[in-house]
Amino acid sequence: MRKLLIVDDDENLAWAVRKKFESLGFEVLTAVDGRSGAELVEKEQPSLVILDLNLPDVDGLDVCRYLRRRSNIPIVMLTGRAEDSDAVVGLELGADDYVTKPFSLNELAARVRAVLRRSVTEPIAASAAAEPATPRVVCLEASGLAMDPRGKRVWVDDQEVQLTPTEFRLLQTLLENCGRVVSQQDLLRAGWDYEDSDTHLVEVHIGNLRGKVETRGKPQRIKTVRGFGYRIDADA
Repeated sequence: MRKLLIVDDDENLAWAVRKKFESLGFEVLTAVDGRSGAELVEKEQPSLVILDLNLPDVDGLDVCRYLRRRSNIPIVMLTGRAEDSDAVVGLELGADDYVTKPFSLNELAARVRAVLRRSVTEPIAASAAAEPATPRVVCLEASGLAMDPRGKRVWVDDQEVQLTPTEFRLLQTLLENCGRVVSQQDLLRAGWDYEDSDTHLVEVHIGNLRGKVETRGKPQRIKTVRGFGYRIDADA
């Protein structure tokens, strides 16, 4: 059974969200502030966190930053209409998606399920040093980038880098279409598995991805084709 954690101090909203996801077969945990939410993530290892940005003790953006530094757990943020800039910052910090209040429970459920369908989470306490070495299996390679889709591993100039599940899906789509332009809408479908007109998600996550796979002093690997989308060439 998939386990969700809701971090929100609005008890009425948290109750409604909990009931919705329980009806869909999820186990649901709740926390009313950032600190207890972070503790529950480490203790319970949920499959996904629904995180409100307005919390009574710690800024939701700080919670997002803390969680992303420690794991690749999917995060869906809840934000008010006046906080669109905060939502963009949250995406830059590594959140996978966001829903603007007021929202329908069906919309939230659709976004959560879309993120979960395509996500591979890593345990909070995972230690690379404690894991046995695994052979490098490369199936996709271009422009100094190498990817093992089954092992969920990526190398940049022979150095392994860690990507979030969303970043991994976007890079995989670009590599699978090496030399061709991939539109923002196609990347949105690849990264989040639903139709949406909000290309902020793609733009911010591509920015995050570039920060991990580009090499200073070398030609840009992920090229922007203005008005069309993004492209990775065989040789940058």
